[in-house]
Amino acid sequence: MKTWGPNPIRAEQANVTRFAREVLPQLSPDDPSALYGALNSWSVEHPDDFWKAVWDWFEVIHEGEVGPVRSGDFLRPRWFAGTRLSLTEHFLRHRQPGHIALWSAGETRSPQAWTWDRLLERAAGIQRGLVERGVGVGDRVAVVLPNVADTVAAFIAVTGLGAVWVAASPEFGTDAILDRFGQVDPSLIIGCDGYTYGGRSFGTAPRLHTVAEQLGKELVTFGNLSESGWPSDFAELAGRIPETRRVPFEHPLWIVFTSGTTGKPKPLVHSHGGILLEFLKHGHFHLDLGTEDTFLWYTTTGWIMWNIVVGGLLTGSRIVTYDGSPLHPGPDRLWQIAHETGVTNFGSNPGFLRASQDAGVVVRRDGRLESLRAIGSTGSPLLPEQYDWVYEQLPEDIWLYSTSGGTEVASALMCGVPSLPVTRGEIQCRALGVDAQAWSESGEPLIDQVGELVVATPLPSMPVFMWDDPGGERLHDTYFARFPGVWTHGDWVTITSRGTAIIWGRSDATINRGGVRIGTSEIYSAVLSVPGIADVLAVDVHPPGTNGRLVLFVCMEPGQKLDEAVEEEVKQQLRSRISPRHIPDEIVEAPELPRTLSGKLLEIPIKRILEGAPAEKVLKLGSLRNPEALAYFEALARRDTSA
Repeated sequence: MKTWGPNPIRAEQANVTRFAREVLPQLSPDDPSALYGALNSWSVEHPDDFWKAVWDWFEVIHEGEVGPVRSGDFLRPRWFAGTRLSLTEHFLRHRQPGHIALWSAGETRSPQAWTWDRLLERAAGIQRGLVERGVGVGDRVAVVLPNVADTVAAFIAVTGLGAVWVAASPEFGTDAILDRFGQVDPSLIIGCDGYTYGGRSFGTAPRLHTVAEQLGKELVTFGNLSESGWPSDFAELAGRIPETRRVPFEHPLWIVFTSGTTGKPKPLVHSHGGILLEFLKHGHFHLDLGTEDTFLWYTTTGWIMWNIVVGGLLTGSRIVTYDGSPLHPGPDRLWQIAHETGVTNFGSNPGFLRASQDAGVVVRRDGRLESLRAIGSTGSPLLPEQYDWVYEQLPEDIWLYSTSGGTEVASALMCGVPSLPVTRGEIQCRALGVDAQAWSESGEPLIDQVGELVVATPLPSMPVFMWDDPGGERLHDTYFARFPGVWTHGDWVTITSRGTAIIWGRSDATINRGGVRIGTSEIYSAVLSVPGIADVLAVDVHPPGTNGRLVLFVCMEPGQKLDEAVEEEVKQQLRSRISPRHIPDEIVEAPELPRTLSGKLLEIPIKRILEGAPAEKVLKLGSLRNPEALAYFEALARRDTSA
């Protein structure tokens, strides 16, 4: 099992090491790796003490007396009751005249530096327009905006007022936007004239006007594709900074949504205080960001990673916004942007890293990316072979970290830390303060075995409630019904005896063959090692009245075909790397695999369609990147039904 050791100087100088040595001076380990283990154990065994230490370490700006850290039950805990604060106010701690706050780039647009002055003047102007339209504390402001600097300014404007941010990515279809905004009754909708992707411009005006008309709300738009900018009453205010109103700790900051591929997306409400504490902890201790850093993570505004990137401003680091395809005009584009902006911490997803590898991208060359010291990945499990590729491309003291968490907690449950070694195919650690465990079906903790991912104690960044769920029934049924009193996250995980973690995929997408359960990611790792295969989807189909069958759908690279030789190699890889029980009953070449707008495979919806469920009952077409790809699977289901 290959590992890469941490840079010893960096490990000792890491934010998390300094925190541990100051708040727990009684801890004796000199080795930063051992020190993290001791700190993590303390954070889980004494969570109230840990979160109070985080509060004190970062000198959280607040009003009111700090009483008990936590009260109430797991479903509805109260944190730091009686205090008032503003996450947005903490952004302003790091503003310095003339200093860069962010870089804004696109497919063909060179990075543009936005100083703190420019960002806050733009936010102040947007805020003025909101106030003139009556937006105040608790009002929902719905936005359909791309990942550009103006969106960050709008976020600061909205949340500074104590209003609630509700976002949808501009590539969402009309139904997908309505399914989100229609649940929360926004006071106002903010959009733009369009966005770019893959060298093409896509107008959004017709969709936005339809949404506004159906919801009966005012629509404000700014020119993203054009030079028109913002309406005059939203124009930037020179020399001004936005207001930041302090609100109760548990006051809603934003409403974020689960992916929405099965029924209407769930509107999860996170609080100002909970997100502030989590972002301070995660940004400083797990991402190891500081004032000398530049942070980029490829994301859209519809994914929680966008929120986390904006949270990088809380660490004093510069952030990078990028609008468009990371592979246009060439597969090297995002890496080049990282070089031009001096990125130190570069985040993406396994699909992007795979595309870079397949395209033969040479990441570091001719002095390029000399500032880079960390690469992160999330969205799906990072395959062992991708660890190999990164370390073939970059020096061994580069820190490669995989993370797993999600929209529900607006952060990571398992993640990286610069003071620990990197093990091929594994996530470095459980996050500080997170009592993440693998449980058996009977609720017994498991070590070195696959189990259901649960979190046994509350986190400040868990949802304070779901919108329009006053009794908490929907929140309970979603996360607490499986194991009463414990949060069930919906993933299969292995917690190793070394403290690392391996995510195997969604627990309801697990393949169970002959009593042997396995997550889809391990199957994908084996299949994608076969030359000529570009993409893969595994579905364990159980139509009524059948014993079920495991079907493997593969997409071939251009010029390649699925033939007997390829099928035999797939079976051999699965036989040798997984188990003979997981050799598929059928291997089928598909023209294209449908994915969500954030790039995730539709394992569960495709399984249900093939079992006979109508597509419209199990997913929302507006949540798909390529809805036309569904036609193949619907036709396949009809064929099987009539056979």
